[in-house]
Amino acid sequence: MEVTLPAANRFLQVRFALNDYTYPEKNSYAVLLEGFDDDWVSIGNNSEVRYNNLPSGSYTLRVRGFGPSGIPSENTLAMRIHVKQFFHKSTAFYLLLTTFAVLLGMLWIWRLRREKSRLEEEVQKRTREIIEDKKTIEAQTIALQELDRMKSRFFANISHELRTPLTLILGPMKRLLQYDDLDMPTVRQHLSMIVKNGDLLHRQIEELLELSRLDAGKITLRKKRVDLLKLLENTLSRFHTHATQKGILLRLDWRVGALPTVWLDDARLDKIIGNLLSNALKFTQAGQVDLVVSRSTTATSLPDLIDIAFTITDTGKGIPSEDLPFIFDRYFQTQSGRPTAEGTGIGLAIAKELTEAMGGEIAVSSEVGKGSTFTVVMPVEKAEQEGLTTAEVTSEVTAIPALVWATPTASAAPDDTTEDATILLAEDNLDLQAYLWQILRPRYKVVCVNNGLQAWEYLQRIDRPAKLLVLSDIMMPEMDGLTLVSKVKADNELRKIPFILLTAKVGNENRISALRMGIDDYLTKPFEEEELLARIRNLFNNLNLRIAAHQEETLEDTVAYDTPVAKSEWLEQLETLSLDLLSHPQMSMDYLAEKMGISRSSLHRRIKSETGLSANLYLREIRLQEARRLLENQLSGQCSRGWATGGFPKSEPIFSTLFQERFGCLPSSVNE
Repeated sequence: MEVTLPAANRFLQVRFALNDYTYPEKNSYAVLLEGFDDDWVSIGNNSEVRYNNLPSGSYTLRVRGFGPSGIPSENTLAMRIHVKQFFHKSTAFYLLLTTFAVLLGMLWIWRLRREKSRLEEEVQKRTREIIEDKKTIEAQTIALQELDRMKSRFFANISHELRTPLTLILGPMKRLLQYDDLDMPTVRQHLSMIVKNGDLLHRQIEELLELSRLDAGKITLRKKRVDLLKLLENTLSRFHTHATQKGILLRLDWRVGALPTVWLDDARLDKIIGNLLSNALKFTQAGQVDLVVSRSTTATSLPDLIDIAFTITDTGKGIPSEDLPFIFDRYFQTQSGRPTAEGTGIGLAIAKELTEAMGGEIAVSSEVGKGSTFTVVMPVEKAEQEGLTTAEVTSEVTAIPALVWATPTASAAPDDTTEDATILLAEDNLDLQAYLWQILRPRYKVVCVNNGLQAWEYLQRIDRPAKLLVLSDIMMPEMDGLTLVSKVKADNELRKIPFILLTAKVGNENRISALRMGIDDYLTKPFEEEELLARIRNLFNNLNLRIAAHQEETLEDTVAYDTPVAKSEWLEQLETLSLDLLSHPQMSMDYLAEKMGISRSSLHRRIKSETGLSANLYLREIRLQEARRLLENQLSGQCSRGWATGGFPKSEPIFSTLFQERFGCLPSSVNE
């Protein structure tokens, strides 16, 4: 028997019976669908079998019966079954489809070849042009992106490098003009600081000009007769004070012996050695910096030339091996172990390019944690033998110990301070540190440290006075000011210490990340003394209010707002919402309390507890800060009316008075 199933109906149902009717209920059956089942399948007393959705193909269904005694029947039922395939899945269909595709492809290839033969030259030409244009555009895009990034970083850092000496020039000068009876030692001290930082500013500007000359290919060497030893001693003398203040031993090790005067460009050599020494001192906190002068191991073949090797070795942080190949690239700055970018990234590049312009070579070797060595090999031309000669000598500057941390009882301030308060001053520029100390010491006790890490360790090891304020620079080695702020704010015992961050970087990202209304402030270099003192006085007043509010804080408030994280998040939410609602017509404490999800009285209590300010004073602080932001950013159309945008709908003179009381300067003088 043979059964054929169509592709659309692949259902098979077969009924059968055993020719034994003695005990039909005890009969049993087994089936085997060859090509589908692997072995016989017992179906018991069931005399029917069904198959659904059989795959296409040929099968043989075999049925075997078993009587009541369990003996199989002699005959086995066999049925051939053929299940048809859908046409679109059949071999013929695929063959037809393949044939059609091949024919279509051959036709398409034929047409392409004909088109190719007609347009081949034009296509090839345009293809080459497109490829070249694409490569050029991609290269220019990458170069422009990299140049934009480096320039942004360069000008941000040059701002810091130029504003610090500018502060130290303008500040002492204005201080001198205020003296009625000039004290000569004080005058000399301030004038010395002005000259020193004026020279620093001049040298930094000269580096920028030298960079432009190198770019333009207009560098011209001006050789003259030079006593090399005297030249190097004069170069080292510029760094004497800086090395002494940092507790660094600065040595000149002369190993050349008697040397006739030589012909070279002394100004360019001074710039090369000066940049290398400046770099070594910048990244050496304490230890030793050596300038070793010796004959090069590879002597020149020309009788009138001498190869001199200048080796600058320091005991500083060292340079990671992955940064060494790029250390002489313009604007490149290694970031390993440095919380902030220091310098401009052009000093070493200028040193390399000037060395090569003078016919020399420069190399560097370094090990992280042990220091770096820069070697300059320079061919110099001997002058007349009867000229001046340099003798064998070793010159060194004996370093004084590094600055010792001032303690609140030892050297905090003179006895004539007018305020019972302490200021922790963290500033890595020692001249600026001394200048700030002179401003603050008549009124406050002042403790000086050189970086954020020293400030943090100081806060950890002292019994903190009740009235303590931190005045910190942002860009410092070891630990920067923003990191110091974040660590202090995360400490439950220290988090309410007020901060003033001193910075030459004027971008909003640094300000916003550290600013808390009524608690912390920032000051941009150069600054006015009166402005600094006004802001310090304002923060100490807020601190007094906060101390008084803390003493009145109820146990319920203490339990509700105990964790520093919860307090910080709540203050951020309140600050953001207050700023959003400044120009809202329904702005009121009731409306603000509704948005914060608490009652009006609870909002008043918590603002008082967290900031030390009343709710109205807190909103005034928010408005003043927003008006200050608009004025500093010189927003078009809003700058001149910052008082209105900041939420001061009354007269402008009232705003000017409040602004001057808060920030120590008039709104009209912002950004001047």
